[in-house]
Amino acid sequence: MQKKRLPNRNQQRKGFTLMEVLIVMAILVILGTIVVTNFSGVLSQSKADSAKIQMQNFEQPLELYKLGVGQYPTTDTGLEALITQPPNAPDGKWRGPYLKASEIPADPWGNAYDYQAADGGFTITSSGEDGATGTDDDVTHTVSQ
Repeated sequence: MQKKRLPNRNQQRKGFTLMEVLIVMAILVILGTIVVTNFSGVLSQSKADSAKIQMQNFEQPLELYKLGVGQYPTTDTGLEALITQPPNAPDGKWRGPYLKASEIPADPWGNAYDYQAADGGFTITSSGEDGATGTDDDVTHTVSQ
């Protein structure tokens, strides 16, 4: 006598159920959200670090300017005095350009640096990611004499 075989349920199944696909998609979305959230914090911090390094790189050209002219550029002339001779520079003392660039580089967020001369020193500020000065994400570099 031959046994009658019952069809195996697993042999008939050829794909995933809708519930299985939805669960996998939910897991992927959760993992993606976690990764993107962590990565955006790292990217923002790396841009702030890059801005600090750029501002520190302005120090040497500003010191060379001070050696030649006798003082740091004024707030009115700003960092542009490192590339083009300002009208208030004493005759024959400006020996620039002090930067190899043809224009002052922007901060990592594409904004211009703010330069302020004060009491024989200077302060360079990047407005940060939001582009507004005076907020928590500002990056500042100060040199005082």
